[in-house]
Amino acid sequence: MKFFVIVFFCVIWFKSNSQTIAPDFSLVDVNGTNVNLYNELNLNKTVILDFYTVSCGTCINNITTNENLWQIYGYNGDSLWFWGIEVGTATDSTIVAFNQQYNVTYPTFSTSNNDSIISLYNITYAPQYCVICSNKLMKFITVSNLAAAINGCKQITNSTNIDYQAQKKWFKYYNNELHFYLLNSELPATFKIYNLFGSLLYDNVLNSNADILNLFFLNNGVYLISIYTSSGNILNAKILKN
Repeated sequence: MKFFVIVFFCVIWFKSNSQTIAPDFSLVDVNGTNVNLYNELNLNKTVILDFYTVSCGTCINNITTNENLWQIYGYNGDSLWFWGIEVGTATDSTIVAFNQQYNVTYPTFSTSNNDSIISLYNITYAPQYCVICSNKLMKFITVSNLAAAINGCKQITNSTNIDYQAQKKWFKYYNNELHFYLLNSELPATFKIYNLFGSLLYDNVLNSNADILNLFFLNNGVYLISIYTSSGNILNAKILKN
């Protein structure tokens, strides 16, 4: 049985900051198109799940933000999907009328006939936003952080999945320290650290391979590092701090 609480104020971050693997699911949208989460993620896409109800005032107020993100980043699903999942009792026809009233163009889904995704994602109130990167890591965030999360997922998609020590000899990571091995022609270089959702955590200039960065200021987790060299190269990799 469905259980949720409609929230009419900005939702404070109730979810854990930890990132977990998103459960797979399939749904049929209000136009009869069947979609599968993992199929889209395997195509290096980002997927945003907007759990909403048609009677939720905050959900309605957020539609402009949702639609703008869909228009700016979605490219009609080529690189990102924005899926509106109605977690109340609205039928397809009700949602279609709602979409027409509020000018919603991103794909939307009714759960009136199949509400398994509600328990699968532990949805207990609306609105809730879940951002899932192409590496299948998911995180629940507020609507104000969606753009940063999308950009963070884009960084992950663009970075190499090959072991950086085998593919790139430009740094090594051990004992919570980054040691750099850039060519002299690549110095000085700008060095940045991002979390998985695009927030910039560190920004500095490397002038020498003697520079060593201790990552004591970071919590344990996965981070994206980027170096922009003076020769015009952009070097991306992921590290795990533990």
